[in-house]
Amino acid sequence: MRDEDIARLRRDYLDAYLVEFLRRYTSWMAERLPERRYEILARCYGLDGDPKSTLTSLGEKHGISRERVRQLRESALKRMKHRKRRQELEQLALEVAQSLLCPGDTPDSASSDVS
Repeated sequence: MRDEDIARLRRDYLDAYLVEFLRRYTSWMAERLPERRYEILARCYGLDGDPKSTLTSLGEKHGISRERVRQLRESALKRMKHRKRRQELEQLALEVAQSLLCPGDTPDSASSDVS
């Protein structure tokens, strides 16, 4: 296999990993945050495929000030950075990587083939 082919396969795998990880991550966040905080976070960063929204437009939508939207966004980010959440996120990242591997390529099966 040529170096260009290997590089293309790595890019394809990384693309697939990132798409799947982001899909699962947004679901994971939605399960752990209050609805309004999740919506603000998702719209500020365009996580649900929607275009990014400004703090002002989110404030108008929710009937709160731009500053309150900023506070809710920061509060949601702080919650997601908690040590317990980071450990859960590391596990999620491993699960996504394992789900993309072919069954014959998993580390467990590779070690069982060597006798």
